[in-house]
Amino acid sequence: PVAMKVFKDVFSKDELFSDSFPHTLVDGCIYKVEGKYVTESDDFGIPPNEDEGMEDSARAVINLVNAHKLQPTTISKQQYTVWLKSYIKKVQEHLIQSDSSRTEVFHKQAQAYSKKVLGSFKDFDFYTGGSASADGQIILLHYGDDGMSPTFYFWSDGVYEEK
Repeated sequence: PVAMKVFKDVFSKDELFSDSFPHTLVDGCIYKVEGKYVTESDDFGIPPNEDEGMEDSARAVINLVNAHKLQPTTISKQQYTVWLKSYIKKVQEHLIQSDSSRTEVFHKQAQAYSKKVLGSFKDFDFYTGGSASADGQIILLHYGDDGMSPTFYFWSDGVYEEK
């Protein structure tokens, strides 16, 4: 069997996603990862009692959020801008240590991507890794062109692969 790859946050060490989710590299510095809604229930396979409604135990969750225990968070555009500047700087410092040839390219790609995000800030929801560590990246969630397809955006230079 092929070992599943897990992508972890470089700074918080949180598991963010795995290669079992469709993912592609976009804009040179971002993993675009597709999640989907699944129904989760607490009934542990026990048949429902006819007298009880199903609504209590079944709910729609995003599979990626559920699988990797991502935590929803709220942030203003101003707070996000401040965070983004410091995060990009932190990733650059990390790259100087690990892959110095990537530092300049990352900076250009990150600047371009940041402008895109800030230009459509209201279209995103925000998540952190499971520990909700202030060190980790703030994950962007967008519901795709159809408004129904949860798509997550992770800084590719802020994650590492583990088998």
